[in-house]
Amino acid sequence: MPTAVSDQGSNLADPANLARQSPEDWAAWIITEVFGIPRGTRQTAGSGSAAITTPGQILWFDVKGMALPSHPGAPPPSTINGGTAIHLVDLVPQPDGRVLVDHASGAFHLPDTGDPQQITRFFPENFCVKPGDYVGFSSEGGFDPGSYQHGVPLQIFSQVSGWTLDYYSKHNDIMNGHRFFGAPQQNVELLMHEKEGTGGFATPLCPGGTAGTPQGADPLTTLDQNVGNDGTLGFVFVVGTGDTVSGKATVGGAHGATVGSIGPAAVAARGRVFGRGSVTADRTGPVTLGIKPTRRGARIFKRRSTISVTVHLSFRSSASLGSTAKTKDFRLKIHGKGKKKH
Repeated sequence: MPTAVSDQGSNLADPANLARQSPEDWAAWIITEVFGIPRGTRQTAGSGSAAITTPGQILWFDVKGMALPSHPGAPPPSTINGGTAIHLVDLVPQPDGRVLVDHASGAFHLPDTGDPQQITRFFPENFCVKPGDYVGFSSEGGFDPGSYQHGVPLQIFSQVSGWTLDYYSKHNDIMNGHRFFGAPQQNVELLMHEKEGTGGFATPLCPGGTAGTPQGADPLTTLDQNVGNDGTLGFVFVVGTGDTVSGKATVGGAHGATVGSIGPAAVAARGRVFGRGSVTADRTGPVTLGIKPTRRGARIFKRRSTISVTVHLSFRSSASLGSTAKTKDFRLKIHGKGKKKH
């Protein structure tokens, strides 16, 4: 199985402007998706089946939107039993048109405060998928006889032409091994995006996965990166080992250094430190690393519009704590808050 990372589901460009709710457990899954849309645009290139095409592992999934109060003055959804609890579910189509819940993730929680258009990332553990499966979203409903008689509204959908999703609701029926028919919902987009890994990006517990084996991927392959409003750098890595791995990172000036010039870049990162971070991982799979800016980094971030930096990573395995297992250096530009000079 080739080592790769692919995107599934919505690209999250459309607004979260539609809510769904039920006093019972409910599930939604995309049947037909619109693809070929650059993030932030409205141009469509076509549509097709949303079913999984290659066996692998869902490394993480992002959901756009939030849980809403049922009415002004209602207690926050997070205070209701099951009010913000969600699951990722693997649905296998059956010959009679129903879908089978093959397995579900553990419970995660949607936010119920902040920007209604916020995007939240979740990391399911060892979530395997195979060709033909649908990746679905499920809610525990959040029924409360006082304030949430119809369940907690989840504003995680968008009214967009070309999309089709299936919807199902019944108390205690979104469970492993259960089968049910979905009711088609036309021109409704579930604002959920999944990142699937195959080969060296998938655990050996999934078909074709080789992470943590001699055939696995580079254990420090960067899958995603972002910069927070406060200058904090966030990264997601695949750790291709089966034991505990600890990592340290520094961010510094990289003037004159190149990506291929690892030595000078590492010296620049350590010598002019703008940020530091650390992480410990005790399982194979995606690992997040946040690098907080130092005082010096925060000052530069506020003063300049962009900052060229080098990130220097050093990971050690618990099996050989006396030596560095892997180092990696790469360059990027941080978008600061300072005004651009013309």
